[in-house]
Amino acid sequence: MLAVTVMFVLVFRNVRRKRRMNPAEWHVVKDPMDLYLIVLFGADFVQALGAVMDIRWAHTGIVVTGTYCRAQGSIQQLGETSVAMITLMIALHTLISAWWPKRTPNLFVAKILVTLVLLYVIFFVAIGVGLFAHKGYEAPTYWCWIGDKYRYQQLFGEYFWFWVTLIVSFVAYIPLYFSIRGNLSVDPDVWWKFHVHRKRQGQASGPSAISLLAYPLIYSISVLPLTFARWLEFKREWAGVPNNIPGAATFTVAAIYSLSGFANVVLFTSTRPDLLIFQRNPAATMDEGQLPIQDINVSSESPEQNTANIGALPPVGGGDWDLPADVEEHELENV
Repeated sequence: MLAVTVMFVLVFRNVRRKRRMNPAEWHVVKDPMDLYLIVLFGADFVQALGAVMDIRWAHTGIVVTGTYCRAQGSIQQLGETSVAMITLMIALHTLISAWWPKRTPNLFVAKILVTLVLLYVIFFVAIGVGLFAHKGYEAPTYWCWIGDKYRYQQLFGEYFWFWVTLIVSFVAYIPLYFSIRGNLSVDPDVWWKFHVHRKRQGQASGPSAISLLAYPLIYSISVLPLTFARWLEFKREWAGVPNNIPGAATFTVAAIYSLSGFANVVLFTSTRPDLLIFQRNPAATMDEGQLPIQDINVSSESPEQNTANIGALPPVGGGDWDLPADVEEHELENV
């Protein structure tokens, strides 16, 4: 929860900086991935909050039903299910962007998808609590969550999305990995037509593929121990055998999963610093009207490319190319 809070503070700081420099372009959400990450970090915060609420049970030494128990169960389900579903959307969006760029969902479509996900989670939790609040729906174990007699709500309210996200992520990133390596070429008009070939010279591989594969890998590391423990619990229940999974094992897998927000923050800052206007804008350290000459890539072998590089620089000041009066034409030619 602390890691996600720091992330939001940094984003807010960069929004303020961006707004001071260019009030017309200070929006946080510029593309679908920005939106997905904002919602993911928010879901991580909610999930972590549900885990932090265990402080009360640790202090009192007993878990009891009541308003606090009901609140913890609802908060944990809201956060954990949202994290799984948004992670699934990130995986699919990344696959589509790399596999068939012309069909990549735009920001409007992303907003609709995120809205549907949030509505599903909110209504699922609200309906369950509203119908069964006083019938043991949120039951105490080591903490509070959906009671064992509501297995269908447990499965379709959370575990189903854990497993779907894991399976889809791994299945999707297999072709994505080889596509980034340069071993796959997809027909630009028909997405299911592709060719497998040797790696083509000059195509990027390695770090890009690893950074993209890190998201499902990190999610799997945090979720798999928890799902394995739950699978053992279900198996013993169906076999009519008492559940004798040690409490220490349950605490360990829950603690690992509760750190998924921290892992997402570390992964984001190390692999995608260009999103959420997290990068430091070079113009932030310049006075108004000063040209960022250090960003010009000057090549003595290609004068045409130098002209293109200079022309690609953004306008400064009031949007006009105002140069000092003492700059002579031959000086510009030297640049």
